[in-house]
Amino acid sequence: MTRRWARAFFSVTCLSSTLVDSAYADEAAPLPAKDVRWSATLGGAADVGSLPRASTGLALGFDVRRGALAARGLTTVFAPQTERSAGASVALLDVMAMVCALAPVTAWFDAGACGGGGGGLLRAERSGGDTRGEGTSLRLEGVATARFDLVLSNAWSLSLETGTVLDPLRTSLPLAGAFDSARASLFAFRGGLGIHVRVW
Repeated sequence: MTRRWARAFFSVTCLSSTLVDSAYADEAAPLPAKDVRWSATLGGAADVGSLPRASTGLALGFDVRRGALAARGLTTVFAPQTERSAGASVALLDVMAMVCALAPVTAWFDAGACGGGGGGLLRAERSGGDTRGEGTSLRLEGVATARFDLVLSNAWSLSLETGTVLDPLRTSLPLAGAFDSARASLFAFRGGLGIHVRVW
Protein backbone atom coordinates (compact mmCIF):
# COMPACT_ATOMS: atom_id res chain seq x y z
CA MET A 1 0.00 0.00 0.00
CA THR A 2 2.85 2.33 0.93
CA ARG A 3 4.51 1.58 -2.41
CA ARG A 4 1.31 2.45 -4.32
CA TRP A 5 0.98 5.78 -2.50
CA ALA A 6 4.62 6.55 -3.25
CA ARG A 7 4.09 5.82 -6.95
CA ALA A 8 0.94 8.01 -7.06
CA PHE A 9 2.72 10.87 -5.30
CA PHE A 10 5.66 10.61 -7.74
CA SER A 11 3.30 10.66 -10.74
CA VAL A 12 1.42 13.73 -9.48
CA THR A 13 4.72 15.53 -8.76
CA CYS A 14 6.04 14.84 -12.28
CA LEU A 15 2.77 15.97 -13.87
CA SER A 16 2.76 19.21 -11.85
CA SER A 17 6.36 19.93 -12.80
CA THR A 18 5.56 19.36 -16.47
CA LEU A 19 2.56 21.71 -16.37
CA VAL A 20 4.55 24.45 -14.61
CA ASP A 21 7.44 24.17 -17.10
CA SER A 22 4.97 24.31 -19.99
CA ALA A 23 3.30 27.44 -18.59
CA TYR A 24 6.64 29.22 -18.19
CA ALA A 25 7.67 28.18 -21.70
CA ASP A 26 4.44 29.59 -23.15
CA GLU A 27 4.89 32.81 -21.21
CA ALA A 28 8.49 33.24 -22.39
CA ALA A 29 7.79 32.37 -26.02
CA PRO A 30 7.97 35.45 -28.29
CA LEU A 31 4.80 36.67 -29.87
CA PRO A 32 4.54 35.90 -33.60
CA ALA A 33 5.71 38.79 -35.78
CA LYS A 34 3.12 40.60 -37.81
CA ASP A 35 3.04 39.75 -41.48
CA VAL A 36 5.22 42.01 -43.63
CA ARG A 37 4.32 42.16 -47.30
CA TRP A 38 6.75 43.25 -49.99
CA SER A 39 5.09 44.03 -53.31
CA ALA A 40 6.15 45.29 -56.71
CA THR A 41 3.91 47.94 -58.27
CA LEU A 42 3.18 48.65 -61.92
CA GLY A 43 0.51 51.02 -63.18
CA GLY A 44 -0.57 54.09 -65.04
CA ALA A 45 -0.74 57.70 -63.90
CA ALA A 46 -2.40 60.94 -64.94
CA ASP A 47 -1.29 64.48 -64.11
CA VAL A 48 -2.91 67.89 -64.62
CA GLY A 49 -0.78 70.91 -63.79
CA SER A 50 2.83 69.70 -63.74
CA LEU A 51 3.22 70.09 -67.51
CA PRO A 52 1.62 72.61 -69.88
CA ARG A 53 -1.21 70.19 -70.62
CA ALA A 54 -2.75 67.12 -69.01
CA SER A 55 -0.44 64.14 -69.37
CA THR A 56 -0.34 60.40 -68.79
CA GLY A 57 2.54 58.24 -67.71
CA LEU A 58 3.85 54.90 -66.47
CA ALA A 59 4.61 54.22 -62.79
CA LEU A 60 6.92 51.57 -61.33
CA GLY A 61 7.75 51.04 -57.68
CA PHE A 62 7.58 48.93 -54.53
CA ASP A 63 5.30 48.73 -51.52
CA VAL A 64 6.14 47.42 -48.03
CA ARG A 65 3.17 46.89 -45.74
CA ARG A 66 2.88 45.80 -42.13
CA GLY A 67 -0.54 45.92 -40.60
CA ALA A 68 -2.19 49.26 -41.23
CA LEU A 69 1.00 51.03 -42.32
CA ALA A 70 2.65 50.94 -45.72
CA ALA A 71 5.79 52.57 -47.10
CA ARG A 72 6.25 52.95 -50.82
CA GLY A 73 8.65 54.26 -53.39
CA LEU A 74 7.41 55.23 -56.84
CA THR A 75 9.06 56.39 -60.06
CA THR A 76 6.77 57.87 -62.71
CA VAL A 77 7.63 58.85 -66.27
CA PHE A 78 5.21 61.14 -68.12
CA ALA A 79 5.11 61.15 -71.88
CA PRO A 80 6.71 64.18 -73.62
CA GLN A 81 4.38 66.98 -74.67
CA THR A 82 5.08 68.80 -77.90
CA GLU A 83 4.42 72.47 -78.65
CA ARG A 84 4.20 72.20 -82.41
CA SER A 85 4.36 75.93 -83.14
CA ALA A 86 7.73 76.19 -81.40
CA GLY A 87 8.98 72.71 -82.21
CA ALA A 88 9.63 72.03 -78.53
CA SER A 89 8.79 69.13 -76.23
CA VAL A 90 8.94 68.68 -72.46
CA ALA A 91 8.74 65.53 -70.31
CA LEU A 92 8.66 64.81 -66.57
CA LEU A 93 10.30 62.09 -64.49
CA ASP A 94 9.61 62.09 -60.76
CA VAL A 95 10.58 59.94 -57.80
CA MET A 96 8.40 59.83 -54.68
CA ALA A 97 8.63 58.28 -51.22
CA MET A 98 5.39 57.97 -49.26
CA VAL A 99 3.93 56.59 -46.04
CA CYS A 100 0.33 55.36 -46.06
CA ALA A 101 -2.14 54.55 -43.27
CA LEU A 102 -4.77 52.05 -44.37
CA ALA A 103 -7.83 50.60 -42.62
CA PRO A 104 -9.90 47.60 -43.70
CA VAL A 105 -13.41 48.52 -44.83
CA THR A 106 -14.30 44.94 -45.71
CA ALA A 107 -12.31 41.72 -45.95
CA TRP A 108 -11.26 42.61 -49.50
CA PHE A 109 -11.23 46.42 -49.51
CA ASP A 110 -8.92 48.88 -47.69
CA ALA A 111 -8.99 52.68 -47.67
CA GLY A 112 -6.63 55.29 -46.31
CA ALA A 113 -4.34 58.23 -47.00
CA CYS A 114 -0.73 58.74 -48.08
CA GLY A 115 1.73 61.58 -47.70
CA GLY A 116 5.33 62.15 -48.68
CA GLY A 117 7.61 63.94 -51.06
CA GLY A 118 10.32 63.66 -53.65
CA GLY A 119 11.81 65.35 -56.65
CA GLY A 120 11.04 65.81 -60.31
CA LEU A 121 13.17 66.23 -63.40
CA LEU A 122 11.75 68.35 -66.24
CA ARG A 123 13.53 67.85 -69.56
CA ALA A 124 12.82 70.02 -72.60
CA GLU A 125 14.16 69.99 -76.16
CA ARG A 126 13.64 72.42 -79.01
CA SER A 127 14.40 71.35 -82.56
CA GLY A 128 12.10 73.54 -84.67
CA GLY A 129 12.41 77.10 -85.93
CA ASP A 130 15.59 79.13 -85.81
CA THR A 131 16.37 78.30 -82.18
CA ARG A 132 17.55 74.87 -81.12
CA GLY A 133 18.41 73.80 -77.65
CA GLU A 134 17.66 71.73 -74.61
CA GLY A 135 17.26 72.35 -70.93
CA THR A 136 16.65 70.67 -67.58
CA SER A 137 14.91 71.82 -64.39
CA LEU A 138 14.79 70.10 -61.01
CA ARG A 139 11.81 70.60 -58.75
CA LEU A 140 10.89 69.82 -55.17
CA GLU A 141 7.61 67.94 -54.74
CA GLY A 142 5.23 67.13 -51.92
CA VAL A 143 2.32 64.74 -52.33
CA ALA A 144 -0.91 63.91 -50.47
CA THR A 145 -3.33 61.29 -51.78
CA ALA A 146 -6.28 59.13 -50.86
CA ARG A 147 -5.64 55.44 -51.47
CA PHE A 148 -8.05 52.57 -52.06
CA ASP A 149 -6.90 48.94 -52.29
CA LEU A 150 -8.94 46.10 -53.74
CA VAL A 151 -7.57 42.74 -52.58
CA LEU A 152 -7.83 40.14 -55.33
CA SER A 153 -5.91 37.35 -53.60
CA ASN A 154 -3.09 36.83 -51.12
CA ALA A 155 -0.59 37.83 -53.82
CA TRP A 156 -2.46 40.34 -55.99
CA SER A 157 -4.23 43.63 -55.33
CA LEU A 158 -5.33 46.75 -57.20
CA SER A 159 -4.61 50.23 -55.88
CA LEU A 160 -6.32 53.49 -56.84
CA GLU A 161 -4.81 56.80 -55.71
CA THR A 162 -5.97 60.35 -56.25
CA GLY A 163 -4.67 63.56 -54.76
CA THR A 164 -2.42 66.57 -55.10
CA VAL A 165 1.22 67.18 -55.94
CA LEU A 166 2.67 70.39 -54.54
CA ASP A 167 5.48 72.31 -56.24
CA PRO A 168 6.26 74.93 -53.54
CA LEU A 169 8.81 76.76 -55.70
CA ARG A 170 6.69 76.79 -58.86
CA THR A 171 9.63 75.57 -60.90
CA SER A 172 10.27 77.28 -64.21
CA LEU A 173 9.91 75.08 -67.25
CA PRO A 174 13.15 74.65 -69.21
CA LEU A 175 13.05 76.61 -72.49
CA ALA A 176 10.08 78.43 -70.95
CA GLY A 177 9.65 80.73 -73.94
CA ALA A 178 8.68 77.77 -76.08
CA PHE A 179 5.56 76.95 -74.05
CA ASP A 180 2.31 78.72 -73.27
CA SER A 181 3.05 78.52 -69.53
CA ALA A 182 6.49 79.47 -68.20
CA ARG A 183 6.02 77.82 -64.79
CA ALA A 184 4.48 74.70 -63.36
CA SER A 185 1.35 75.14 -61.25
CA LEU A 186 1.65 75.35 -57.48
CA PHE A 187 -0.79 72.44 -57.19
CA ALA A 188 -1.24 69.63 -59.70
CA PHE A 189 -3.82 66.88 -59.71
CA ARG A 190 -2.33 63.40 -59.70
CA GLY A 191 -4.14 60.10 -60.05
CA GLY A 192 -2.98 56.54 -60.58
CA LEU A 193 -4.17 52.98 -60.93
CA GLY A 194 -1.71 50.17 -60.29
CA ILE A 195 -1.43 46.50 -59.53
CA HIS A 196 0.56 45.16 -56.58
CA VAL A 197 2.21 41.76 -56.90
CA ARG A 198 3.53 40.24 -53.70
CA VAL A 199 7.15 39.17 -54.06
CA TRP A 200 7.85 38.23 -50.42
